[in-house]
Amino acid sequence: MMTDATQNSTSTETEATHPLRARVEEAEREAAEAQQALDVILEPSDDCAEGWRVSRAEDHLREAQLELTGSDCPRQWELREEGFAYDTVTASSTEEAIEIARGNVDRSNYSECEGTIWIDVCVTCEETGESESAAVTLEPDEPACAAGEHHDWCSPHDLVGGLEENPGVHGHGGGVIITEVCRHCACKRVTDTWAQNRDTGEQGLRSVSYEEDAYTDEELAEVDWS
Repeated sequence: MMTDATQNSTSTETEATHPLRARVEEAEREAAEAQQALDVILEPSDDCAEGWRVSRAEDHLREAQLELTGSDCPRQWELREEGFAYDTVTASSTEEAIEIARGNVDRSNYSECEGTIWIDVCVTCEETGESESAAVTLEPDEPACAAGEHHDWCSPHDLVGGLEENPGVHGHGGGVIITEVCRHCACKRVTDTWAQNRDTGEQGLRSVSYEEDAYTDEELAEVDWS
C-alpha cells in the first residue's frame, strides 16, 4: 500500500509541465548560463562574444515569455484593488485572474461608504505584460425594518413629492431618481438610475441608498398611507 507521502511524491513526479512553461524554463537556464560565463571570463577579448551570447539568450527568454500571452499556461498575476497591490496569484488566463480579484472585494472593507459604490480592480502579469481591469459594484445592505416587519416600499406624495400621478420620481440626467418609504418603519430608499462613478466619471449606473429616521413624527402623522 502507498503511503500519503509516496502518493504525493508520485503525483509531483508525474505532473506534466505545460510546454510553454518548459520553454520558458529552458530559456531561463540558457540566460543564466550565459550570464555566468560572462561573469567569469578572464580574457577581455572574450567580452564581445560572451556579451552577444547573453543578449541572444535574453531575447530567447523574452520570446518564450511572450508566447504565454493569451495561453492557458499558469502564470503569476499581481492583484490590485483601488490602486493598491495586495497579493500575487497563479492563474491560467486574464479572465481567471480578474475573477479572483473581483471575488476578493469585500464590502466590509468600505464600511465608511454609504450607498452603492464601485471598486476598481486590476490584474497584471509581469512576465507577459498582460493587464486587465474591472469595476465591482457593491450594494449597501438593506437595513432591517424597525417595526419588525418586511419593508413595504411605497411613495406617499406628502413625503416624496413629485407629480401626484407619479410621486417620488424626479428626472436626473438620462434617468430618474426614485424615492420610496417603508410604510411600516418610514425608512427611506433612494434609487438613482443615472448614478456616476466618481473615480472614473462613468454615468448611467444604478445606485441605491437608505436613510433611517429621515422624517419627523409630524411629517409622518400627516401621511395618508392608503
